[in-house]
Amino acid sequence: NALFLTAIASQPERERRLLAACAVCAQEGFWLPLAADIAELSRDDADDAADRLVHSSLMRVLDRERQRFQLHALLRDQVRAEQDGDGLSKLQERHAAALEKLFKEWETRWRECGGCLEEIIPAVKYLAGRGESDREWQLGFQGYELGRRTGELDAALRIMQQEETPAAGWKG
Repeated sequence: NALFLTAIASQPERERRLLAACAVCAQEGFWLPLAADIAELSRDDADDAADRLVHSSLMRVLDRERQRFQLHALLRDQVRAEQDGDGLSKLQERHAAALEKLFKEWETRWRECGGCLEEIIPAVKYLAGRGESDREWQLGFQGYELGRRTGELDAALRIMQQEETPAAGWKG
C-alpha cells in the first residue's frame, strides 16, 4: 500500500483525477472516453494522462484501438480508499450520469455503449441506493435492450436479474 500511495501521490493532478475516475469503472476493463467524462477531462487530456499512467505502470492497456484500459485490483482499491465518503459518492454519481448521457443514444451509438455494458450494474446499484428509481430503471432498461439486441445476452440477463431483487437495494 505504501508503494501505491507513493506512486499515486507522485502523479500530477490530471492523472490522479483520471485514476479516481477509473477506480469507479468496471474492474474488468473500462472505456477511456467514459473515464474522461467522469474525471471531467477533455479527450486529449485523458489520452495524455492515460499515456503517462501506462508508462508509469499504473494503468494497463487492454486494447489501444478500442481505448480499453484496466487498473490493477489492488491499485483500484487503494484509489477508492483514498476518496473520502463524499468524494467516492460524487465519482459514482458522475459515473452514472456519464452512462446516462451515453446510453440516451444507445440505438445509434451501440458500439460505444456495448463496450460499457458491464458498467450498467454498478451504476444502477448506486442509483438504487440513492432512491433514484426512475434513473435506475431507465439506465437498466437501456442496458438490457442494447444487450438483447446485440446478442450480449449474458450481460442483458445479469442486468435484468438485478430487477428481480427488492427495490430497497439491488444485490449483485
